[in-house]
Amino acid sequence: RHPEDHPQIQVVADERSRTMKDNWFDAREALPKNVQPVYWDYYSDSQRGYDTMIKMHKQLKGEVWFAGGAWCWAGFAPLNKLSMRLMKKAMMACRDNRVDNIMMTMWGDDGAECSKVAMLPSLFAISEFAKGNEDMDLIKSKFKRLIGIDFDEFMNIDCPNDVVPYEGRPRN
Repeated sequence: RHPEDHPQIQVVADERSRTMKDNWFDAREALPKNVQPVYWDYYSDSQRGYDTMIKMHKQLKGEVWFAGGAWCWAGFAPLNKLSMRLMKKAMMACRDNRVDNIMMTMWGDDGAECSKVAMLPSLFAISEFAKGNEDMDLIKSKFKRLIGIDFDEFMNIDCPNDVVPYEGRPRN
């Protein structure tokens, strides 16, 4: 979580950020010219948070890559809805901050039970978000035309996650 989302810790964060900024500039000087900063974030649920972190990474070097996540590492069922909700905000921040190099990760934690193919709806939607298309009706019709499967029917693959509602980090 980002300090600006929690006013009660803002005073501590302000003091800590002065130290972080000093260290940040030291890190920038030590960064080899052939190293490209990559901002990795799979968990943030705030466009402002993504925006802040992208700007901080751009202080290291003007060009920054973003690595987000298509959630397939929390069990056997994909988390397409969560992936789309989080990465839509990330893609908006990437567009606003002119981050052109974006990759989606799909980790195989805990036995890699989840099929990577099960992530197709979120990967497709995230690619559309990155291009500026946030119209889910249009995304769904493009998915059907290109993939040949109804988007909403494919999304039923997420249903094991809906049996027991989760707060915070999902588990299935």
